[in-house]
Amino acid sequence: GSLSNDVSALAKGDDVSITGYIWDGPISPTFNVTRIDSVSGLTINSQNNPLPDFKVLSTGDIGLAGNGDPTKEQWESVLIKYLNVTVTDENADGPPSNFGEMLVDDNSGETRVELEDGFHSYHNLSDPTRANYIQTGNAFDELGGLLYYSFGNYKLVPRNDNDFVGWVTDVNEENQLPEEFGLFQNHPNPFNPSTIINYNLPVQANVTLKIFNILGQEVKTLLNNEIVPAGEHQVSFNASGLPTGIYIYNLQANDFVQSKKMILLK
Repeated sequence: GSLSNDVSALAKGDDVSITGYIWDGPISPTFNVTRIDSVSGLTINSQNNPLPDFKVLSTGDIGLAGNGDPTKEQWESVLIKYLNVTVTDENADGPPSNFGEMLVDDNSGETRVELEDGFHSYHNLSDPTRANYIQTGNAFDELGGLLYYSFGNYKLVPRNDNDFVGWVTDVNEENQLPEEFGLFQNHPNPFNPSTIINYNLPVQANVTLKIFNILGQEVKTLLNNEIVPAGEHQVSFNASGLPTGIYIYNLQANDFVQSKKMILLK
């Protein structure tokens, strides 16, 4: 209806008044996600307003507390930022589950970061098609986004790549970069159904990484001419839909081209 059209027409910088019910119920599928329900009125008071600044918090300010803590809930849906954080666990839920959440800490206490809901390229191996794999021990100068609550946990949800500032993939050797391009043997190998492919970039490059069967037919594109920063990188390949056999993975990065074989053994 017209109200739905009004909502879809909203833009960043709009100052709005909304009439409705605040809902924070535990019923599936929302699980205590705070939202405005049964909206009956929406008014745009002004437009093109400057966006609010980040509210800088410590990771311990949010911590791992559950729902209903007013000291945490006051920041829900607020644009917040953590400074100088280290990834203490790239998979907050532990194997075999991976819901795209990690734990970070600025030495004040661990808290969660959700990597699945923003429009960015960072991940914790939940999506092997993205290049920027965050691992335990990585660090960020700044990590921003919106505070969100769902499935029993408060979590920071970065919005886009700009919310990730100063990514350090090796805390002990943060100033060292690979001296040359390189593609390495996948591990494990043989594998079933997933394996990791590592590659090095001495400079930022346009990277394409494709998988071919032994007949030279392309079966999967992992990276398609994506801009990837200099550094050591790895990508996960899941071959659950492919038959047992020998496969070729081919890396193209600027003028560098290299291929290697791997064995899928089911």
